[in-house]
Amino acid sequence: MNLLLSVVIVSLFMPLVLSVFNVFSKVERFPYEVQDQIALVQLRRFLNGCRVVSVNDRELTCENDKVWHLKASSQNLYLSDGTIIVLHQIDDLYFEVNDRMIWLYYVRNGVWKEALIGEL
Repeated sequence: MNLLLSVVIVSLFMPLVLSVFNVFSKVERFPYEVQDQIALVQLRRFLNGCRVVSVNDRELTCENDKVWHLKASSQNLYLSDGTIIVLHQIDDLYFEVNDRMIWLYYVRNGVWKEALIGEL
């Protein structure tokens, strides 16, 4: 009797469970373009509150209450000691200073992108 009751309950809830899985499988993830724009806005806000100390092609150093390093390593752009990933799964990147403006150039999926991230 208990087995029969269990089979009936499972069969009643099976369509509900399948429809929930169907909905979750169709949920879109943010494309990288949206994630990159969010990360770049956060980076600009962070750098706005810092004094930039040095910029070279692979690393930017700034300070506010402590010294921060923004650097590329293993397809990611890290802030400080590898604790915060700003951009992830990028192919290449470099920083450039042009007329006291700091530019970030990076490659994602073979496409070069550029972003103004701060000023000296």
